[in-house]
Amino acid sequence: MAQALQEDRVVSCGLIVTEILRGARNSKEQKILREHFQILESISMEEWDYFDAASMGFELARKGITVKTIDLLIARLALKHHLRLLHQDGDFELIAKYFSLKTQFER
Repeated sequence: MAQALQEDRVVSCGLIVTEILRGARNSKEQKILREHFQILESISMEEWDYFDAASMGFELARKGITVKTIDLLIARLALKHHLRLLHQDGDFELIAKYFSLKTQFER
């Protein structure tokens, strides 16, 4: 991750910002995280992304797999923009098994 940041190859989106900032341990950590996110390029959702994410969730549900809606939306953006998704959430690995999502689990 550090190398990707140095090479300016990291993008984010509002959904990821929300997920990370809400999990901050305290106000000071949230402020620092917010400052870091403001530096990153951000990609946005478009109307059809919501439909496509819903379709992905529908397909997974038919296979007996339930993942969080926000994870479907984030995965949809990564797929649309051909990005590797760095994460710490097993839902993304489930999604990757059935869609061409490129993932990398980060500790």
